Amino acid sequence: MTEEERLAAVGREIRILSLLEASERAGLSPLSSTQLHALAYLANVLAPVWDLVPETGVLLKLRGGPYYPALQEDVDRLVSMTLVEVLQTRFVQSDDGVWRFDGQFQLNGARTAPILEHARTFEDEREVHEMIL
Repeated sequence: MTEEERLAAVGREIRILSLLEASERAGLSPLSSTQLHALAYLANVLAPVWDLVPETGVLLKLRGGPYYPALQEDVDRLVSMTLVEVLQTRFVQSDDGVWRFDGQFQLNGARTAPILEHARTFEDEREVHEMIL
């Protein structure tokens, strides 16, 4: 992975952490995978209103709502880094009959608070944070 790709991945991960933080502040935490992808979709739709660049990538339109394969990979990576916790795991069947592992996601607050605080010292991340919250 190049340095540019890694920086882009970190930006996506910070955005996911911000989405989970916003859901926590709104009393909606933990978020199901479906809810997290829907929230990411809404943030992307609203980004231009705030003069922000929406996240790009493949968007699948499933029966349960929007689904971003790359976003799920980023969430899985955050789980493996213990920044995001998975609760109430289960298997769900997709529209095409394929079974996948699913769960509900929430921040590991002790680990993510300093990361999000530091991220907000950068203007771009502060603007994203203000839009999401």
